[in-house]
Amino acid sequence: MDAVIDQSVTDEIARQLGGVGWLRSAIGAKNVSAIPNGLSVYFPNRRPSRGNLVEIRLEPEDTYWVKFFKVDMRRGIFPLAEFKGIYVENLLDVFENQTGLCLRKVRITRV
Repeated sequence: MDAVIDQSVTDEIARQLGGVGWLRSAIGAKNVSAIPNGLSVYFPNRRPSRGNLVEIRLEPEDTYWVKFFKVDMRRGIFPLAEFKGIYVENLLDVFENQTGLCLRKVRITRV
């Protein structure tokens, strides 16, 4: 039986990360894809040893399973880190700590 992709789950995870447009502008995301119960994002990283592909899946407990990979076009895809039981409020922290890239939106105000 093939896994069913629920686009609403993909859209919600993307929204929690700031939206697809934000992912493209903030980290240069090249490919944002729907996967069963989740989202996959491929992005350039000057430190590919910290990850350049992430899969985020919604678990039945309403937590996230986050997996980071290193994609090497010559040698393949290598798993780097896996985090289970991640709550939505910690999703950005997990991504930023693992990749070294910033996804937070900073509001600049005039003084």
